[in-house]
Amino acid sequence: MFVTLFLLLLLTFSFRLIEMPLQKKHKKYTVYLWGILVFLLSLIVKDNYVFQLPENFVAVGMPFFIFTIIAVLLTGLSSFRPQSIYDRIAFAIAYPVFEEMAFRGILLAHLSQYSMFTAALPIPFFMNMNLAIVISAAVFALHLQFYKACWRYPGMIAITFFYGLILGFFAEATQSILLPLLIHLISNGVGASIPGRYHKKA
Repeated sequence: MFVTLFLLLLLTFSFRLIEMPLQKKHKKYTVYLWGILVFLLSLIVKDNYVFQLPENFVAVGMPFFIFTIIAVLLTGLSSFRPQSIYDRIAFAIAYPVFEEMAFRGILLAHLSQYSMFTAALPIPFFMNMNLAIVISAAVFALHLQFYKACWRYPGMIAITFFYGLILGFFAEATQSILLPLLIHLISNGVGASIPGRYHKKA
């Protein structure tokens, strides 16, 4: 359980801790430094989903199509938008890759190794939902990458949490981050292409 607590704290606060000492002009590189940390974790933490090919792909094909549409709609409702071309590329590609590695590939896979986190929860409209998925979605919604946006738009926490449940469901169902990564890439790509009130500055 020490490893579990360590991962929870690390993935919640590491982005902000990496960003804090950087000069303003270098803060846009935070996501890539954080990504290096996440990649190293994926090599250290055993039995993760990062490098696994998806199982049960056919069984989740229709839900995947439906939830991809829902995720795109949620992104459209969000006011979280990148500003520059550099930020758009990071938002559309770097963030989805590193976040899926961290929260579904490492954290969710680790939690799923413990029976106390894998008991089914009676959440409507979700099949095979469990506490591991809920916890990973909560950390995804609350990790300090989003601290500025959440202060301005608290509803983003709820949207991101629900989004995390969707992504976690597919990671758990397929034992891989490939499908949630595809959803994340598509929805963030849409988000990077439309204007919004809040512009994320990397």
